[in-house]
Amino acid sequence: MNDIKATSDQDIKTLGTKGHDLIDPLFLRAVELMLLTLVLSSLVAWILLRRFSNRPPDRAEDSSAPHEAWEFYQFLARSTS
Repeated sequence: MNDIKATSDQDIKTLGTKGHDLIDPLFLRAVELMLLTLVLSSLVAWILLRRFSNRPPDRAEDSSAPHEAWEFYQFLARSTS
């Protein structure tokens, strides 16, 4: 009877250590996957915010404004004289 109990205790210890050996890598993989997901989500959010954020137009895009202002000034000068 003692042999059965000793064998049972031995098997429980063996299964416990094997279980820990399996759980540790699985836990590390889960942490790695979570961090990878967090980094990729942050990158996508940053790209979308930069793309769709309301920002003033660049100076190069608005280069016609001084020309239009000058034409409007000339129109006012002609209409008043």
